[in-house]
Amino acid sequence: HRVRSTIVEQEVVAAGASGKGGGFLARGWGDADTAALHCLGYDLHREQAAHLVLSSYRELPTAEARAGTKRRGGGGEKTGGNNVLAPWLDGLVRVSHMSDETAQVHPREVCEAVVAAAGANVVTGRVVGLDLGEEHAGDQEANGNGSVGAPVTVRGVRVRRGGRGATEAEGETDGGDASPEEESVLPCGKVVFCLGPWSSLLEQWLPGRIRVPMSGIKSSSMVLRVEGPAGELLSQSPAACFCAQDENGCHLELY
Repeated sequence: HRVRSTIVEQEVVAAGASGKGGGFLARGWGDADTAALHCLGYDLHREQAAHLVLSSYRELPTAEARAGTKRRGGGGEKTGGNNVLAPWLDGLVRVSHMSDETAQVHPREVCEAVVAAAGANVVTGRVVGLDLGEEHAGDQEANGNGSVGAPVTVRGVRVRRGGRGATEAEGETDGGDASPEEESVLPCGKVVFCLGPWSSLLEQWLPGRIRVPMSGIKSSSMVLRVEGPAGELLSQSPAACFCAQDENGCHLELY
């Protein structure tokens, strides 16, 4: 039984972090509470990669890299490590094996393929609120743990479409004439919020009913295109690599 679904996207599917992440998958890395979920998720990714014919999916080993130390022997200076897993790492480095039940897939390809396979209707616009039904009696304020108050019926999602030049988050314009936006309500029987770091918007859409405490850690990412012999070596020996922390408490993750 196929569920008819509508997805509201401000730009396109996987325009943000969903399309730019490292796409790293690990099967057995959950703790006791989530281990079964990690295993199921990993197996489903493998199954759907074959079903959806995802070209970017690949299973690969994962290594841990630490700074090596100089040792002097009969052959001169040595790096202090037998780097078989990630031979494209040079310098003074020690590489150790972490896991073989790891894989990688391009997250944008996954998102686009799942949406296409589901036959979902993608609407371009910005969700600005909810169309709520009659409230049930016994409403109560949400507590600090993020739990909800009395149940409420969501009859639709308020969406603004069109317009240009305005940035909602900053309340600014790009210098041009901002054209008006049209707001409409998309009726729905059920609504699922998949907002990632923007989930705190639920506090505005459901005032007094839910709290979404959220904080984050800023990090940066880079995409390197390696050509020549080094690129060939990367293709021949793909591996994910987690680097040990440096003196500043930072570490690199290579995918």
